[in-house]
Amino acid sequence: MSLLKILNNYYREICIIILFAALLPFVLWGAAEARRTAQNRVIDWLPQCAERDAFFEIMSYFPEGDILMVSWKGCNWDDPRQLVIASKLLEKPPAYEEPFFTRVMSSRESMLAFQKPPLELSQKAASRRLQGWLVGNDGEGCVVAIASSYGVLHRKETIAYIRQVLRDTLQLPDNDIYLAGTTLDSVAIDEISQQSQRRLLPFFLAICFAFILYAFRSIFAASLIFVIALINEELGPSLVIATGNNIDSISMLIGSLVYVLTISSGVHLVNYYRESIAEYPPEHASYETIRRAFMPCTLAVITTVLGMCSLAVSKMIPIRNFGIFASLALLLGTVLLFCVFFVMTRRFPIKQWQRVRANKVHNDHRVRYNLIWNSISRNVFKIHNLILLICAAAIIFAATGLMFLKTNVTLHGMLSPREKIILDYNQLEHSIGGLIPIEIMLRIPVSPGDVNDSVIDQLYLLDEVANSVRPIEPVDSVVTAMNFCPRFYPKNESTVRAVPWRAALRKILPRYIKQFEENKLLHVIKPTTDGGVTTYLWRLSLRIPAYSTVDYSQLLDAIELAVSGAIKKNDTESLDKTTFVISGGVPLVQQAQKLLMTDLINSFLGAFVMIAVSLVPLVMPQQIRCVGKKFPPASPMFSPFSRWFVVLMRSIFAALLMMVPNVFPCVIAFGFLGWSGMAVDMGSMMTASVAMGIAVDGTLHFLTWFNIGLGKNMSRNTAISYAYRQCATALLQTTIICGLGMLVFALSGFVPIARFASFLCILLWLSLFGDLILLPALLGSPLGKVFEKRDKINHDGTKNAEITVG
Repeated sequence: MSLLKILNNYYREICIIILFAALLPFVLWGAAEARRTAQNRVIDWLPQCAERDAFFEIMSYFPEGDILMVSWKGCNWDDPRQLVIASKLLEKPPAYEEPFFTRVMSSRESMLAFQKPPLELSQKAASRRLQGWLVGNDGEGCVVAIASSYGVLHRKETIAYIRQVLRDTLQLPDNDIYLAGTTLDSVAIDEISQQSQRRLLPFFLAICFAFILYAFRSIFAASLIFVIALINEELGPSLVIATGNNIDSISMLIGSLVYVLTISSGVHLVNYYRESIAEYPPEHASYETIRRAFMPCTLAVITTVLGMCSLAVSKMIPIRNFGIFASLALLLGTVLLFCVFFVMTRRFPIKQWQRVRANKVHNDHRVRYNLIWNSISRNVFKIHNLILLICAAAIIFAATGLMFLKTNVTLHGMLSPREKIILDYNQLEHSIGGLIPIEIMLRIPVSPGDVNDSVIDQLYLLDEVANSVRPIEPVDSVVTAMNFCPRFYPKNESTVRAVPWRAALRKILPRYIKQFEENKLLHVIKPTTDGGVTTYLWRLSLRIPAYSTVDYSQLLDAIELAVSGAIKKNDTESLDKTTFVISGGVPLVQQAQKLLMTDLINSFLGAFVMIAVSLVPLVMPQQIRCVGKKFPPASPMFSPFSRWFVVLMRSIFAALLMMVPNVFPCVIAFGFLGWSGMAVDMGSMMTASVAMGIAVDGTLHFLTWFNIGLGKNMSRNTAISYAYRQCATALLQTTIICGLGMLVFALSGFVPIARFASFLCILLWLSLFGDLILLPALLGSPLGKVFEKRDKINHDGTKNAEITVG
């Protein structure tokens, strides 16, 4: 039973409306719940990989929560307010079960501790040991707080609490208080992305509705499409929460994208309805609209879904979720669009469009557009060779720029430089030191014997490793157990002071080992049986600035080379089995950037192949008829296999020809990114596959009307003009509505959303050029003969029409 027969019943129409009304509250609740529980952490975005495993391995031995650094205007190392803030942060906040922080260090407390026994360092020596992580070059001070597991689970409450403590203690304006660190990063991304959505969404909706109203010139039609699009916007977040997933700032784009795609389909649907109601009575116009629009609109949605489904190959979890849930939401939203539009136009037909045919010259404003499109089609047909030559040169030039593409998923790449967290990062890293961590863990197994001598050798190795990585740019500081040790004499020195010093060190070493473990710089794995191997895990914590533009891959290679060299240099009998692991923020970001580039290539190629393959069957039935008429089954010229091979080759060629205008926008846009040196982030990366799927929509609609023209025995030139008149205005309208509507989000403080919106707008306009200039030029060229309708003489003398349809 066809869809039309199922819907052709009054009671079924009422059931559709009731079902729609019943599901609406659940959809709205699911969307609200998804946005309320949104969360972002780079570690949660990565799949199971070596870098992620190394991170959790180090954290299992050194279970410290996220780090927060606090400072303020005029804060020096001896500022007494540091101690007040530190004590308050260690307290359990009212109405909460546990403290938010497990450990708090301050410049003042650490400087004083280093000047007291047992170290008894001078102020200058103490400052030198704390420089870059607790004390600045000019004596600036700060407070560093380590979040507890409870605080990590309640990040928003943790940040709200520390901000309140700082306001109450310092009595300074927020602009004079500097706060940064990994705990704050995800909270800031949540806050900024949600604030941008709340601030920009009303303008986005208003602009789209204004354009729809202007395009339709009907309040009822504009309101109908607008309301359906609004509901479809909530489908994506609802599906995310219904499947037990958490929404992130990337997934928040699902709603806006499905919204504009629904409007795009709605514009074409209304365009078909205009044609139908002008030719048929109102009670039959809805049927005819669905009949005409079902195939091109469904195929357009399928190709768009294929483009978004290609993102499901991504190993970056937010991008994969975006592709999966956006595809599901668009499919369900399209079904909703067709059903509700059919029922509403059946019950409330737009009768003002009935008289369009009767008085077209005077009443139809589209006549003005038709004159323009006729002029454009004639000019395109005249200079189609020049257009193809220019476009080919542009594609070749842009394609060479693809080799220079680079990616960026750092915090500075995700947020606007005007955001307070970025300004605070810059201030703290300028006054104190870097805040992005690189963790190195040395694993040293020790056989039974003189453990103390082995530990002293290990400390020398630790010092050698620290000295080898410290000169590497842009490392600001290296924190190891050696920062808390007394002065070490050179390893081979045998002076009067060095020998008794080593003897004294052996006696007090157990006390230092305990201190190292308390400071999360050493973890000792003791043997389970007598005579077993004791394993010492030493932690080196490096810090680099967040604003650094260094290549993370090269930086990690340099660190790995330096650590390996230091281990080989100190290859003694007790250290010959030393291994190491590198992890932390930088390796995770580097892996994310590597995955992002791989995903860009794989998703684009996947979208191209899936969409191109899906177009081959659309061409193949007509190609079968063409070959069958030209060479009948009895013809000795072709065996059955040969005929099918020709059919397949011609179908593939036609499908690939249809893909040229759809690949054109992505190659041009990303080629420009490569030549300009701009980095690809998650937002702009997703637009490639999505834009290809959207671009195919326009291609399918144009070819649908082109083939209808060919079916009316028009020449190629006339069929191109006919396609312009029938769908070019709708393509222009959808580009204006979707492109300019999404452009509102280019003002978002969350850069991936801003990049996604601005880049998608650019790609939509390039797609419009591809559909209305490049595609007609291809159809008008000799290559377009594959789509041409011809009358051929069969062997029996009769005429048969050959139509190759894209």
